Amino acid sequence: MPPPGAGVGCCHKPLQVAFISLSFLDDHGLLKDAWDDASGKPEWRNTGALFTHPDWVGSKAPNPVSYSMAATLEPKRRNPVRGALANRIKMGATVSVSVSRSCACSEKCQIYGIGRGPGNSRAIVFKSGWLPFSPSPNPVDIPVAGQSLLPLKVSGANVVIDWYIKSDPNEPRPSYPKMTSLERTTNRRYVTFGPPDPAGLTAPEEAGVTHRRMNRSVQWVGGRGTNDHPAIINFLFGKYDAYTLVELGTAPGGHYSVVYSNLPPGDVRKLKRRPDVLKRLGDAGWSDYHGPAGAWSAADPELVKWGAECQAICRLVIAMLRQLGSTADLELVYAYADYGDPNTAIVKADADMPRSTPIGPNPALRYVLVDAPVQKGKRYTAPIRDPADGKLKVPPGYKDSNSVGWNTFEAYLRYRYENDAGREVTRWYGGGVGEHRGNPIHVFWGIAEYQEGTDIIFDQQVDYREITGVYEYVRQRYQ
Repeated sequence: MPPPGAGVGCCHKPLQVAFISLSFLDDHGLLKDAWDDASGKPEWRNTGALFTHPDWVGSKAPNPVSYSMAATLEPKRRNPVRGALANRIKMGATVSVSVSRSCACSEKCQIYGIGRGPGNSRAIVFKSGWLPFSPSPNPVDIPVAGQSLLPLKVSGANVVIDWYIKSDPNEPRPSYPKMTSLERTTNRRYVTFGPPDPAGLTAPEEAGVTHRRMNRSVQWVGGRGTNDHPAIINFLFGKYDAYTLVELGTAPGGHYSVVYSNLPPGDVRKLKRRPDVLKRLGDAGWSDYHGPAGAWSAADPELVKWGAECQAICRLVIAMLRQLGSTADLELVYAYADYGDPNTAIVKADADMPRSTPIGPNPALRYVLVDAPVQKGKRYTAPIRDPADGKLKVPPGYKDSNSVGWNTFEAYLRYRYENDAGREVTRWYGGGVGEHRGNPIHVFWGIAEYQEGTDIIFDQQVDYREITGVYEYVRQRYQ
């Protein structure tokens, strides 16, 4: 008689099981494989092909996988994960194996995956049930369930799993009486707030989920070590010491030149010595970053130190949080003022940006928000070259316009949430400024009224601004 469960005509030869591939049951399904461009530089554009299963197979590079940390969030809270303890998620996967035997009889076995468990100890992180493994000419898919909860924080980690098989001890002639090694797999795993959300993005080129974008977002947001959004947003804005304004000109060979910038002179000289970096900046749309990848290029490790305009920094922070599935109330807005009512901030949404410019009572004059003190009755112009000695000088009777900082608006990331008492809180974050508390227009030194004119100095035509009126926010008075 054959052993119980062996089947009539069972050969009793050992079952042969070989590992073929691994597919994770991740919850995004949106990641594209864009990483580097043809030149080997980081690729920030929304390009590439979707990663498809399997996620690990010996003949190709393993896929990254992404999971939401919880099934539901509380988007109106500053920590949207605070109520997620009952909704935490475990990883799931499917292992594909080949099963062969000299006869058709099956054998009950179990698949185990051993990796890093709680406390970084070795533990069973995946396992199947006790399943009948039957010889088949086709790969056999074995579902394996995750044994530990995903961390409740944005993170990235290499998941290294050693896979084993073991026969059911009740089998009369077990093929795998002990845990027997099948394969070792490694995949990059990202944990996010939720599935990536394109809502609220301000430029279409900033939508899209790519490996490069996901990796950078997890690096920066996960680096803060908290789910508290005000802390995360402050941390991200802190990546930029100040906002950068530049005007680039074209140079032979598709290169660029710096026509104007608010960078320190030493940094401009560095760029002149590095035309390759300046070309990357120019091709990316520096400093407003309305280039092929939008504000994502501002996160490039080689480019981030050169800064970005305030609105580009705001766009990047929003894009990163949306990439990580945050559904918080984030919006890019522009703040400016009326010279006749200077302390009332006029806040417009991004769609109204072309009309976001200071206004005043006199249509014959112009108005501007200033970062540094200006004086009524003074004329401001940029330094010009004195032909007598070849040096750049501020002409006699004029003041240096490059020392002021002239603005039509302040771009803010406006973040709104409910505090524990249920009241709405609004916080303002400016690019190169960080969080600004209080009246959003008071980030400026003042608002100025001026008229434009021209003069001939050093045999050159010079444009200037003559200040006809000033309101100082610091002193709360008109000059």
